[in-house]
Amino acid sequence: LGKIFNEIGLLTKGHLVEVERADLVGEFIGHTAQKTREMIKKSLGGIMFVDEA
Repeated sequence: LGKIFNEIGLLTKGHLVEVERADLVGEFIGHTAQKTREMIKKSLGGIMFVDEA
């Protein structure tokens, strides 16, 4: 789906980033925001699929 959206100009890259809860939630205060921000930046221009979070 990302590749199709890229081909028609809706996404700049069209890649897929699959994340789960452990990729987004940190172990200490403030770490969750940092981890989530990193994953969002990684998925910019594509699709971020959040699996069972």
